[in-house]
Formats: sequence, structure tokens, C-alpha cells
Amino acid sequence: MDVLGIDVGITNEAADSDGNLYNFGVKYKVCGKDQSVVLYSIATAIITKAKSTNRAIALERFFNPIKKQSSPSWKGINKHKKVTLYIIKLGKTQHVPIIMVDPKGTSQWCSSCGNMENNYRSGEKFVCNKCKKELHADINAAKNVRLRALNKLPV
Repeated sequence: MDVLGIDVGITNEAADSDGNLYNFGVKYKVCGKDQSVVLYSIATAIITKAKSTNRAIALERFFNPIKKQSSPSWKGINKHKKVTLYIIKLGKTQHVPIIMVDPKGTSQWCSSCGNMENNYRSGEKFVCNKCKKELHADINAAKNVRLRALNKLPV
């Protein structure tokens, strides 16, 4: 089974290994929607895409998603953790396999040539020092998450 890599980012709520950015952050106040509704919509779009293309989803394991929360309230949980938890929850209900991968180096490796030395990342821009490939940094990371899930990127 192929994999759709997802990077949950700072600038964008999420990016996928197909090159799509999911960024509704600037619209929270404009459209009057609660942040959780928007993040749930992003998770739904990602799950729908994976299911329609018969792919698993790979996410970076920055925390233990299985560990029980001390409180049932989502208050105080950051948007990165929320969107990850929504994807995991929806993946289970929609029967989309979820693969959790080690995040180490996913932002530094070049997803095109595999180089990690002296690569340039500044904000949203990633430039490989070796092959000169330029990508959106979150998309590069999402591609590396996919490669990690397919066991093609070292830890």
C-alpha cells in the first residue's frame, strides 16, 4: 500500500507529500469559525484524499497519541496536536491505516536526493545544497515523512 505523508507545520496547518498545503489559519476570524472546526475540516480532507487513492497516512510522532489525556477537555491542546488527533480518530473510523514515524531529520533531509548536509531552510523555503532542489519546506518534510514510512529514509 502506498502512503500519503503529512507534515503538521507551524506556518501551515498541514502539508502532504503530493505537494498540497492545508492553511486555513488566516480565515479563523474572517469566516467566524472555531479553530477546532477548521482543523477537523483539514483532517477530513486529508482522510478523504488518502481513502480515495487507497493510501495509508504517515504522521510524525511528536507525542504518544495512544496515551489517555488526563482531562477529556481539548482546551489547551495546540493546533498541531489537535489536527494529528483528528486525523488518527478519523483514520480509525474510515479504516485508513495510520503510520506514526520518527520525526528526526524530516525537515533537514532533501526529499529529492537524500542529502542532509548544509541544506538551507528558512521559514517556508527549503533549498538542497547538493542538488539545488527548491521546495516549500513543509512539503519537503511531508515527502520525507512518506519516505520514512516506506522505510526509504534513515533515522
